[in-house]
Amino acid sequence: MAKLDEQIKTMAGYFTADCEADGRLSLVLEVEHFITCSDGRAADFAAVQAAMQDMQQQADAPIIVDGTYMGYSGLAASVTVGPACQLCLTLAPQRDVQDMMDLYNRLYLQMGLALAAHGLRAWALGCHPTTRAEALPLVPRTRD
Repeated sequence: MAKLDEQIKTMAGYFTADCEADGRLSLVLEVEHFITCSDGRAADFAAVQAAMQDMQQQADAPIIVDGTYMGYSGLAASVTVGPACQLCLTLAPQRDVQDMMDLYNRLYLQMGLALAAHGLRAWALGCHPTTRAEALPLVPRTRD
């Protein structure tokens, strides 16, 4: 039990040391969405890539890996494609849960509209809703 107490104190110290001076923590949210075609088939990389490019605003910086467009980063959020063509929304740090939810809802709506324009839809689930993992298309990235 002494080892557990020591581990708890170590973890509490780690998080406390990173707190901001006024003691208010910032929140960060990252949500992965599986992407399917409207008929349920797994979306391919080119379609997901096109939808991300439609979402990107002029002030956002493109993320290029191995010469391939993999998403973008902006002040409010980053949008990237995962190894199996899932879309990852990473929101900028917020101080309030309601602010985080408002930002996520705005970005989710933007993503939904961009995907729909390409005949796609997003699923925030623990696994792909229609396709087994080994059958999912992979992105053309060397680390994946």
